[in-house]
Amino acid sequence: MKALFVCLTDYQLLNSINIKVHLLKDCKADIIIFNNKKGNIELADRLQSTEIFENVYVYSEFFTGLHKYFRGLTENKNEIGFLTAVKGTVKNIYLKLLGLVKDKEFIIQQKIHNNKVLDFSQYNQFFGIETKAFVGECFEAISKYNKCLNNSIDEGLASYLSYALNRTHKVDKVYLYEPDMAVYKDKIAYNIVQIPKIDKDDKDFINAINFIFDFKDANKIDLKDKIIFFDQNTDPMPKYLRNAGAIKKFIFANPYKKHLKEQIVYETKMELFKKLVRIVAPQDVFVKLHPRSNVDYIEDYRNAGAKFFPNIFAPWEVFGANYEIKNNIWVTIYSSALCAYSFTIKNNSENKYIFLYKILNKNRSMNRFEEINSFFSNFQTLYKQNVILPESVEEYETALKLIKE
Repeated sequence: MKALFVCLTDYQLLNSINIKVHLLKDCKADIIIFNNKKGNIELADRLQSTEIFENVYVYSEFFTGLHKYFRGLTENKNEIGFLTAVKGTVKNIYLKLLGLVKDKEFIIQQKIHNNKVLDFSQYNQFFGIETKAFVGECFEAISKYNKCLNNSIDEGLASYLSYALNRTHKVDKVYLYEPDMAVYKDKIAYNIVQIPKIDKDDKDFINAINFIFDFKDANKIDLKDKIIFFDQNTDPMPKYLRNAGAIKKFIFANPYKKHLKEQIVYETKMELFKKLVRIVAPQDVFVKLHPRSNVDYIEDYRNAGAKFFPNIFAPWEVFGANYEIKNNIWVTIYSSALCAYSFTIKNNSENKYIFLYKILNKNRSMNRFEEINSFFSNFQTLYKQNVILPESVEEYETALKLIKE
């Protein structure tokens, strides 16, 4: 029997590789990578060539269609041709209709890249985190054939909150880097397995993840005494809806309403970033983009004074595995990349962390705020004076001025 891993993010993928290499050495395993960003097909090919997993599958929830094509026209982008868009839309409609008469396992098979076929009957262990319906559907497909152990894997902040485990399917084990940081550890009787931290001296493993994530020029970056702003994956208002008139707002009422909320978050984030640049000047401020961030963010950040590292979309933990990161100041809304570095990589670095989620919460209601606050408060206790949780813009500015001195 084998294990099946399902990865929705690069961080989940990194952790799946770590679990397979260091905890499941003698267990055969396959992996499914969710196709939600450019380059994942090539990444899957590189991963397949390492033979860490027997089979690497790429799953597309939807195929790029006419919506993407027409949006590209309004934004002067030619990312997809018309015929390709038509084919994508037709395929999406066809599979949606087919889903009315076929089971979910059949539909999953139709969405696997390159006509590869998954044999769900060969698995008895499952690794993933059910933050998308697809993950649960894969577990159900296995459970039709075999009794299957359901393992939740570390996904950063979400994995340490109880909401991530209150899903459709019961979780048997939770794999975390820092079990004591789980806000549910004393409330719910879960079997928590500790994932070993990545050791920078484990050169074979480091070289493997560098290859898989296409991390190049690994010796050309100095990450000492830097100020870094970690971006959130929140989209600004799309260009086709900016300055929309009454008629356009009516036609696109649902997307406009959705993007308006995201625009408020985006604008707040950018204002907090601009304050950072202004207060720490003339020192440079680098931005670490989320792996799935829109490339349009780069221009917005550059216009606000940002600098960028090479390998801009690589997971931050891959940076951490390659460099000594020391005496940095890291600022974010609530990106768990800051915590993930401390949790995931063996290190003795003295970095300072500023989380701005309490300021954002003044502008909108954040779901799960109490647990999020509990998690970051515990992180503050763990790292004492190096973690700052300002409750207002004034506290944020004061903290930056004190750190700068």
